[in-house]
Amino acid sequence: MGVIGDRRRFEHHEPKVVAYGEVVWVVRGLDVEAVCLQDVIPGNIDLLKMDCEGAEYEILESMAATGHLSKVRAAALEWHHYPGGEGLSDLLELLDGFSLQTLEYHDTGDSGILYAWR
Repeated sequence: MGVIGDRRRFEHHEPKVVAYGEVVWVVRGLDVEAVCLQDVIPGNIDLLKMDCEGAEYEILESMAATGHLSKVRAAALEWHHYPGGEGLSDLLELLDGFSLQTLEYHDTGDSGILYAWR
C-alpha cells in the first residue's frame, strides 16, 4: 500500500549494470493502491518520517489543505528536486506557513534531508 490519495500509478525502478560499471535505471510501471496519510493517522503526529521519492510535495500539500499538517510536532523527510518540479524552497515555505522550524541537510543539489519541529 502507498500513501497519497486515490489509486494511482507509481513507477518502480530497477537497477541494471551496463558497460564500464555505470548504473542505468530501467523504469517499469506498477499500480499500487494508495491512501491519504491523514486517513491512516487522523490524530496528532509526534514524528512524521517520510522517504517517498518525490511524493513528499503532494503528501504535505494534502495535509496542509486539510489542516493535518498542524498536527505534526516534528518531521524528518528526504526531499527531491526534479527539473521543472518543486524543490526545497517550496517545502520550506509550506512548513514555515505552519510554524515549523526547519534545518536542512543537503546530500546533493537534487535531494537532501529536511528536519522540522515546533
